[in-house]
Amino acid sequence: MTDENLVGLTEAGPKFGSRWVHRKSGKVYTVQFTALREEDLTPVVVYHSVDNLLMWVRPLAEFASRFDPLETPENAPRGPNGTRGG
Repeated sequence: MTDENLVGLTEAGPKFGSRWVHRKSGKVYTVQFTALREEDLTPVVVYHSVDNLLMWVRPLAEFASRFDPLETPENAPRGPNGTRGG
């Protein structure tokens, strides 16, 4: 697999600095980056708690099933005219 293909595996993940809320605990986390697990090239998300900066790593598929994006002005969806929030 080429480096370009490997980069593509991580681009689909959450973006640096985006905030996510854990569905079960309600705690908020900030994404640091996406990466690849060396063993099998599984895309993973590296993120930290906003409370204590503990770092965590989860496979991207698991992350997507356990977290929801926290809408803030910085990561709110863009509307058709390019403005945030609609």
